[in-house]
Amino acid sequence: MAGGTCLGLVARTVGDDIVALVMPFIEENITKPDWRQREAATYAFGSILEGPSPDKLVPLVNMALNFMLSALMKDPNNHSMKDVPNVAEKACGALYFLAQGYEDAGSSSSPLTPFFQEIVQALLNVTHREDAGESRLRTAAYEALNEVVRCSNDETAPMVIIQKLGSSEPTKYHFMQYADQIMGLFLRVFASRSATAHEEAMLAIGALAYATGADFAKYMTEFYKYLEMGLQNFEDYQYLLYAMPMLQSAAELSAHTAGADDDMTEYTNSLRNGILEAYSGIFQGFKGSPKTQLLMPYAPQVLQFLDSLYMEKDMDDVVTKTAIGVLGDLADTLGGTAGHLIQQSVSSKDFLKECLSSDDHLIKESAEWAKLAISRAISF
Repeated sequence: MAGGTCLGLVARTVGDDIVALVMPFIEENITKPDWRQREAATYAFGSILEGPSPDKLVPLVNMALNFMLSALMKDPNNHSMKDVPNVAEKACGALYFLAQGYEDAGSSSSPLTPFFQEIVQALLNVTHREDAGESRLRTAAYEALNEVVRCSNDETAPMVIIQKLGSSEPTKYHFMQYADQIMGLFLRVFASRSATAHEEAMLAIGALAYATGADFAKYMTEFYKYLEMGLQNFEDYQYLLYAMPMLQSAAELSAHTAGADDDMTEYTNSLRNGILEAYSGIFQGFKGSPKTQLLMPYAPQVLQFLDSLYMEKDMDDVVTKTAIGVLGDLADTLGGTAGHLIQQSVSSKDFLKECLSSDDHLIKESAEWAKLAISRAISF
């Protein structure tokens, strides 16, 4: 510890010159079989990071990150944060100082940005190690995680953290207690006039939908107003790139959420209907727009969602009406470019046939409209 503190003070004093003096030691010892040598090399690396200028550090950082993360993700041997607690704790410390050093660099210039998600996942994995109580390892990992997130300008940061918090039952229970407040804050972002802020909010809401599952249904009514508002601005088509993946995540969850009881079935159908109404609004909003083709990559996903709903056989009349309407909207907006996709759909033909013979006049009316739109699309 004393040696590392001394080295850090020397680095702050001499600046860039420390790199040439210390790097040979790091390179020689970082892969040695003896964990003590690896610990010394890792500690030395972390100790000098506050001395050199950012320009001098860039090649050093790129080399170190590539080594640390490559070893972490691919190498079965003990290296970096998979190493013994003493070495892993020093690796966490190195990441802490790296993040802090590039706090003001901006997301485009920080060498940490391309590795953000891998770093977050790696640090979270460290906190779950059985030996994380040794050598302050768990504490060091959380400190590094906090600093990496705090200093990051990466727009995916909120999304990554939300997904991780909702990925396991222990953390999800606590996360859900704050979900309403989190969603409320995200919705307030749409009151701003910043397109960038809107895009980041959409990313975060998509992660929230994934983390909360069927519970996201209660937010759809309020959220759809902002979703529709953004999609009506065709020139800001980037909005679509964030909205559609979010809807796809919610659709996948709702399509495979089995109704264990009547309340769950009703809840799931409410979520499905909200998703379908959002899809319908998107297709109707883009009809006649020169950017219609931007929807084509998402058409197979929408049709797959409709297929899964039909195969589940637990849709109520409201969802059935909205679903067959979405099929018609897709055909009407995309025309002949989507005709072959509809023909290849697993259940579109049977679904349409059932709806046309329904006793519910609203379902039948929507089915007749869908049949007309599909006929025009296929005849192109």
